[in-house]
Amino acid sequence: MLKLTKEQIAEISDFLGSGMTCYIHKETLKMTFIHEDMVDDDSEEENENIEENPDDYYTIEAMDSRDSFRIMEDFTEEIQDTILKNKLIAALNMSHPFRHFKDIIETTNHREEWFKFSEQRNIEHVEAEIEGINISEED
Repeated sequence: MLKLTKEQIAEISDFLGSGMTCYIHKETLKMTFIHEDMVDDDSEEENENIEENPDDYYTIEAMDSRDSFRIMEDFTEEIQDTILKNKLIAALNMSHPFRHFKDIIETTNHREEWFKFSEQRNIEHVEAEIEGINISEED
């Protein structure tokens, strides 16, 4: 059974948010974060070990774009400011909704609120992934 501290879960969430995948060694519980586009000399050996022995690792990946989009929709629904809410709804209906949403949020006093909301949902994603790992380990 995989048990991690709140700090470890938050760390995984942060790294997933920057485009990395988390690999946790099943025996040592050592966490390795790898960005598929950026393998440097320091991580190359660890990356090769993960590729050669994938069954030795739990893998936690970032949520997919549909789930990320849902988080933006959920946040938008909680906004009380009708003008801002309408701007965010419009942004979500445009092409490149992530960029437009971010551009609007960056110019409001809801920026920190968005970061906290998004961070909490990302932590919940990591917790759900860990729960899924634990369920599959029981089978």
